[in-house]
Amino acid sequence: MKHHNSKFIAYLQGIGLAIIVIAPFALIQNLVVVGEFRIQYIVIPVIVALVLGSLIGTVAWLRRDLEEQGKLFKAVADFALECSYIQSPDGRFRYISPAVKRLTGYSASDMMAEPSLLDRIVHPDDAALWAEQRARLWKTGELEVIEFRFITADGDMRWARHYAGPVIDEDGKMVSVRATTIDITRQKDYENHVRMLADYDPLTELPNRRHLQRELDGILRRAEQQNCEFCVIFMDLDRFKYINDAHGHSVGDFLLIKLAQRLRISCKPDVLLSRFGGDEFVFILPLGSTREDAEMAARKLLSLADEPFIHEGMRFTVGASFGIASYPADGINAESLIKNADAAMYQAKRVSQDIRFFSQEMGEHAAAAVQWETLLREAISRNEIEVQYQPIVNLDTGRVEAVEALARWNQPDGSQVSPMTFIPLAEEIGLIHRLDAQVAEKACAQLHVWREAGHDIKVSVNVSARRFLQADFCEDMFRIIHEAGLRPQDIKVELTESTLIEDLDNSRTKIAMLRQTGVEVAIDDFGTGFSSLGYLTSLPMDILKMDRSFIRAMTLGKRHRAVVAGVLGLAGSLEMTVVAEGIENAEQQRMLTDMGCEAGQGYFFARPMTVADTGNYLSEQRRETSG
Repeated sequence: MKHHNSKFIAYLQGIGLAIIVIAPFALIQNLVVVGEFRIQYIVIPVIVALVLGSLIGTVAWLRRDLEEQGKLFKAVADFALECSYIQSPDGRFRYISPAVKRLTGYSASDMMAEPSLLDRIVHPDDAALWAEQRARLWKTGELEVIEFRFITADGDMRWARHYAGPVIDEDGKMVSVRATTIDITRQKDYENHVRMLADYDPLTELPNRRHLQRELDGILRRAEQQNCEFCVIFMDLDRFKYINDAHGHSVGDFLLIKLAQRLRISCKPDVLLSRFGGDEFVFILPLGSTREDAEMAARKLLSLADEPFIHEGMRFTVGASFGIASYPADGINAESLIKNADAAMYQAKRVSQDIRFFSQEMGEHAAAAVQWETLLREAISRNEIEVQYQPIVNLDTGRVEAVEALARWNQPDGSQVSPMTFIPLAEEIGLIHRLDAQVAEKACAQLHVWREAGHDIKVSVNVSARRFLQADFCEDMFRIIHEAGLRPQDIKVELTESTLIEDLDNSRTKIAMLRQTGVEVAIDDFGTGFSSLGYLTSLPMDILKMDRSFIRAMTLGKRHRAVVAGVLGLAGSLEMTVVAEGIENAEQQRMLTDMGCEAGQGYFFARPMTVADTGNYLSEQRRETSG
């Protein structure tokens, strides 16, 4: 209504102005020329005044409407959080929104006074991209979208997403550029965190095994195309385990971080350095490197490992052993090259040498593996694998919610064979399904006993990739649960990342079958494998078990805590419960609780225990709770 009134008033004003201008001339014409007043001589001037007044009114109304539209556009653009501008072909700004101050630190008046300022604050590495986008826009007249970095007035680097398009006149000619720029720095920071989770070791910030595998595959393709050799060095620290046992993991983590820093500084840019796992590092030398080059590099790395480390007044020396394998003589794929370099390192350690080259005559290790295979077959066939249990604790209440069942292989002399040794061996010789079944049967039967004794807990069992992907896995698991007199809701199944991605469709089907009956599904050691957001969103799981390496690194600084917070936030958005593995002290528990982590396990609460010790632990906790 107001719009129509404004238009009507403009018409009246125009007509009035025309009458005021024309009427005197019409009256003079009648009185002076004709000599008397005659009405017919007024009609034509009146018509002219009406027409002319209407034209004047229309022009006035259009001008007012255009001014109003301009004010509305400016009001909206000025209020927007995004920086918008309109720029003429000569580079001058016709308009730039106040949000440019919040985005760049420079005001709109700064940009108006010095139009080239916008070009100058673009990061040097993105200057070519920025110039190409602007040139392409003026050439094609099509919408352009780029992401680039720029430097603020305070000297900070930020990321922006820039949308730019043409302003076209009535003749179809491009007369200006209109653009909107959005700050995407936080998005880029989050993407970097995700990449760190996927491709880098959280403790040392070196490339992890996944990153190594991908890069080595590419190097092998280029080596084949160029018909040239290169070498792989496998490095293992010599006395690291003793330092960990004697002084704790915090000291061990310190040594790994400091060593990683030394290695990173020492290695040339064309050397691929990776933390392979634990105290193991792998180096991929550039194409064309020879065995002599590899030996020189290994001796330089050895000097770095031999150099003492100082921590809180204590002096540590670790040393290292090195194995070297070369392409194509010692392997033509990533797996064989790393395996053979590892075998050479093992031989160097066994014979107390610093460096060994792989040779086909290295049969001692294979003979030992055959002997261990025989012993393991006998242990499994006699049902001699013991199951120990480690509590999983609610971090808020301290209550034990579940126990994780862990396979242990005891030797006649009282020693134990590491699970890292016999579980991969069981997978290799095809006995892992029997081992998994024995552990699950013993764990379920024991849980029934504990529940009869009044302990309201669940049991979590680990399942290998080979067993999980077998067609009868779910049915066999349900049978074990039923025969133990338990409900599916009493059981948790833990799967590794590598298990899940081996066959996504099969994994998705089996996970759905387990969860439909009430069995909870957990992803174990999250962060040590592929850490892909893809499978997390496509595979509906209940629990995410964060690897101990994240927890150890958490107290080292904000960046490490940010990674843990990122995992917790990711799990929360996917409605998954998080269990933190490897909690070793009260500070770690407090930090995790403050960040909203629900549950955890580790030596701070209890080491893996025998059946009897676990029962005593549960009883003691119940007495403390009831008391």
